[in-house]
Amino acid sequence: MFACKSKTDEPTAPEQPDTPDTPILTEKAISFEKAKLDENNVMFSAPYSEDILTFSNYYDSEYLYWEDFAISAVYDDTTAGFMNMYGSISASAYEGNNFAVVFQGYYNLPTISAKQDFQPQSLYINNSTYCYLALLNGSDYSKKFEAGDYFYITATGYANDSTETGHADFYLADFRDGKSVIIRDWTSFDLTSLGTCRTIKFSFTSTDMGDYGMNTPAYAIIDNMVIKY
Repeated sequence: MFACKSKTDEPTAPEQPDTPDTPILTEKAISFEKAKLDENNVMFSAPYSEDILTFSNYYDSEYLYWEDFAISAVYDDTTAGFMNMYGSISASAYEGNNFAVVFQGYYNLPTISAKQDFQPQSLYINNSTYCYLALLNGSDYSKKFEAGDYFYITATGYANDSTETGHADFYLADFRDGKSVIIRDWTSFDLTSLGTCRTIKFSFTSTDMGDYGMNTPAYAIIDNMVIKY
């Protein structure tokens, strides 16, 4: 007599774990704390880099003019006017000491560029003191906001081949539909709709327009930008 061995008795290979369809990404927060500020608690004459990101800066040393991004730790929330362009209306950064000032000037759109593709998640945003008080009270160059007015910033993502990957808007002031909102606290701005991108460009839109473009000061402040890559 011979013993028969069934196929079910044969050893089977152990099951292999499923391979994820997408790689696990690292999440990082950009804090602006590495910036070397001057005696006035600002850095406005050079690009700022942290982790894989670089924040653009245009600077004219002859006229001491800058645009795009500056880094600040100025907490003056009361002084109105252009001379307080670096101030935070909430008298603080969102976290830590420093935050970035976004300014859309004459030559460029403020641009964040990366060494590789990344996925923007969010950042915290607020009005600068200069812009907040101009929206609230008006100024020599801009109107006091009233019913129907609005002011918002747009973040637009671009792939390495310059095609748009998505965009997101955030209203810094909104007087539509019975509202009378001017942001003065750090507020989360969702950037996930930008998808996977290589650069982000910021632009501003306002109902207060003049012969030479937007009258509203084209400023905002940002902090704690979270990305994945």
